[in-house]
Amino acid sequence: MWASSEARPSQDFNRPNRFEVYVDNPSNYLPPAPSTMAPAKIKHLRETNHTSQAHFAELLTMSRSAVSAWEAGRSKPGPIALKLLSIVEKHGLKILA
Repeated sequence: MWASSEARPSQDFNRPNRFEVYVDNPSNYLPPAPSTMAPAKIKHLRETNHTSQAHFAELLTMSRSAVSAWEAGRSKPGPIALKLLSIVEKHGLKILA
């Protein structure tokens, strides 16, 4: 394959490449989702971004009734929704638009 005079690519086959590290271990670039978020904080987050429950739910790919239930304390957001809420909290709603 390689002639003895040709330069061979140096690659450590025991170490994953950069792409594999980030794909196989998303915690390398995503902080963990919060374990919970208070209903008042969710409502404050939505109101601070001047949006309705329906629009907020659409951007989070949730139903309006789910957002309403979170804000009323009748249910809690799941891990994916919590992650999205924490992103909105940090960067604002425009990041999802």
